[in-house]
Amino acid sequence: MVGVIYHTLVQSLRGRHVVYHRPGPDDGADVLCMFMLIGVRGSPVHGDFLFYIMSGVLHCITHVAAVGAVFGVDNSLSDMIQHAPMNTISVVAASLATLYRQFLTIVIVLTVYHIVMNLITIDKPVQAMGMFHLAWLTGCGVGLLS
Repeated sequence: MVGVIYHTLVQSLRGRHVVYHRPGPDDGADVLCMFMLIGVRGSPVHGDFLFYIMSGVLHCITHVAAVGAVFGVDNSLSDMIQHAPMNTISVVAASLATLYRQFLTIVIVLTVYHIVMNLITIDKPVQAMGMFHLAWLTGCGVGLLS
């Protein structure tokens, strides 16, 4: 079963680009401009404000990507889904492919930000990864219920 999930995951990853590079910077710039206009910049956020904005945008993109991936799994009329365990396998493979893609995207965006803009220090990395996984997990749950 794990081997079939792995091969379905790889097939799903090969079909698309691995990194979602389009939505992140545009959404981050939009949210930053909106926060500047309404005056949220004066709020007591400790640390880098742009990094604070990017973390929220990347979690939102992770949630939306997980919803779309799980919701967009083959329908019940597909030939592969006619086999009994393939429904579960395709959902698990789609959700894991999204988790991999989003994790890689976050690592690349944070590495570029670390090199180009400011040095990044994550105070509580375990809790930060927990929030990333929570955004992905709730996206998978919403995708299953949709």
